[in-house]
Amino acid sequence: MAVLAATRVQNADPADKIVRHAGILFEYLQARRQQMYPLNARRSLRNFMIHEVSRLASTPESTLYPTMGRARSLSALKPTH
Repeated sequence: MAVLAATRVQNADPADKIVRHAGILFEYLQARRQQMYPLNARRSLRNFMIHEVSRLASTPESTLYPTMGRARSLSALKPTH
């Protein structure tokens, strides 16, 4: 029986073989993603420096902290209660 199955696989249309292998690869990658990045994982962003935000937003640094002086990171701009 195994010989018959192996013969069918060898004689299969190349397009069918590509589709079958793509499905196997997709399932493997999905399982790997679930393992590495579970949906219930908690992540936080790092604090960005003012010059990084300025560059990314194409905004002069002076507009990002007009009253705060020379803050080193955005965490320094958070209001304190």
